[in-house]
Amino acid sequence: RVYGDSSHSWLRGKIVDGAGKEHTINFTEENGLKWSGWNFATAAIPQTIQGPIKLESIYIAQPDGTPKTKGTILFDDLKAIYTDTYQEPLFKDTSVTFRAEKEISALVDQGVISGYVDGTFGPYQDLTRLQAAILISRAMNLSTSNVKDPGFEDMPAGTRFYEEVAAVANAGVIKGKDGGKNFDPNGKLTRAEMAAILQRGFDLPLTSENYFSDISGSFAKDQINALKASGITDGIGDGKFGPAQLITRADFSVFLYRTLNLKP
Repeated sequence: RVYGDSSHSWLRGKIVDGAGKEHTINFTEENGLKWSGWNFATAAIPQTIQGPIKLESIYIAQPDGTPKTKGTILFDDLKAIYTDTYQEPLFKDTSVTFRAEKEISALVDQGVISGYVDGTFGPYQDLTRLQAAILISRAMNLSTSNVKDPGFEDMPAGTRFYEEVAAVANAGVIKGKDGGKNFDPNGKLTRAEMAAILQRGFDLPLTSENYFSDISGSFAKDQINALKASGITDGIGDGKFGPAQLITRADFSVFLYRTLNLKP
């Protein structure tokens, strides 16, 4: 397990075979250390190498000229794996069979989402508006440099993650509250708000079809139907979407993953 620093570095290693010959192995592709927080990284050992094999070193390479003395990464639970069927859970509170493990893992690899320092992900925690802003800014590759101040009184310049909030607000993806006066960073995100954010952020095509029986009065009715038409959601069952229900970190990860992987 590697605690990354989003440095886009190249995580590599050196092994020595039974004949004393040194070989280079790759834990990521070049510039592939994109994640922040814990992730499970593996390096394949060529089958032609003569044993016994000794791990000589693990190191960071930055062949593109990035400053080579900055950043911090941590390692934990280093192990040798001898079978192709072995699977490692990404976080302490998600198993390899967890329903959203594939989607969460993919977003972690892309540097879009991360877990907590203690190695947990919090899959059933309700997602906050601030967390949504951070995830969407990363998923859309929005620039957080020289952002225009959106004027939120509860997210002034200098506040942590101010740049990400400003970026998504400037892009018109997540709107403020109280007539645009506040952002409400700690407010919980509803499924309807999630639908509106994804539709606006990724320009999902709208439709005249109505797929759910409980969204007629929702401000995000059109956006919810757009998610269904794009194959991103099937609702919560019985023909309902649950627009007022809060969305968890796991469910948002699934919806965001599906959105990012829509076929053109």
